[in-house]
Amino acid sequence: MKITRYADIEIRSANEETRTVAGVAAVFNREQPMGWYTESIDEHAFDETDMSDTILNFNHNDDIVLAGVKNGSLQLEVREDGLHVTEARIVGTTQGNDVLTLVREGLIDKMSFAFTVDEDEWETRDGRDFRKITKIGRLFDCSLVTFPAYPQTYVGLRKADEEDELVKKHLLWKEQEKKMEELLNGKDFK
Repeated sequence: MKITRYADIEIRSANEETRTVAGVAAVFNREQPMGWYTESIDEHAFDETDMSDTILNFNHNDDIVLAGVKNGSLQLEVREDGLHVTEARIVGTTQGNDVLTLVREGLIDKMSFAFTVDEDEWETRDGRDFRKITKIGRLFDCSLVTFPAYPQTYVGLRKADEEDELVKKHLLWKEQEKKMEELLNGKDFK
């Protein structure tokens, strides 16, 4: 198995016809607008989370199961920046093949997750409500999604001998995000 590592992205492939995807389903300490409030996930939110029956699916559709923790086809790891799908071997069903095609073509490159909240903290800043999720009880799924709640998530796969465009996009996104934070920290927008 070839393991390719680019900064915080790891993509594993055994051959050109890999059925393995990897990425980040949840990011920590990133404030994201959720309609009437802004949400973030604490870096310790997954410390006691039950992930024993977590599945990987598409757009949170339980009818499109792609991999699972129970049979070992889905491996998850909490790292300092978020919840990583370190390896997901996609099942060889028609739906699995279709989703893999969408990922290969770059049409699906984001992730999400479904969960229960055991503890959270709320505060109001400048008239806006902020929610920090501090403890997640159960993780139902990690999902490859068309429209993520957190745009910093990602998923991808690649052939062993190709340069990974997803990696380039992710690193560019992080660079642009850092420049934007530096710009915003230096100015008062009230």
